[in-house]
Amino acid sequence: MYDATAAASRPVYPARISRLALNRTGAPSTGSMIKCSGHTNFTHLVDTNDPAKARHEQHVYFEQVIGTHRSHTHLEESYIFGTIDEIVARLRDLQDAGCEYIVLGPTSDNPAQLDLLHDLISPQVNG
Repeated sequence: MYDATAAASRPVYPARISRLALNRTGAPSTGSMIKCSGHTNFTHLVDTNDPAKARHEQHVYFEQVIGTHRSHTHLEESYIFGTIDEIVARLRDLQDAGCEYIVLGPTSDNPAQLDLLHDLISPQVNG
């Protein structure tokens, strides 16, 4: 039976995509990759180069949406956190792992989040 409480307490690592595919016998296939056609994740963009400042503001918004039952470490491992450069690096890791489409959902309804996404993230990952 699915235990939602236990599942919520376990970290998930969506950015860590396995690079090995298994052949029909279950053994790793040399040189192959599991392809991730799409990935969706939540974020809150902060226009700063200061990781502590970015995470502080991001945690405020994430706690409003997700609640306070998860640790900061768990949230940062499960969602897209950090400075613009750190977020771009994480998205590039997903691309390098074979992910073709990435959908970022802001944790705020502030239209400025879409402007930051358009101006600071998209050119670096779509260029």
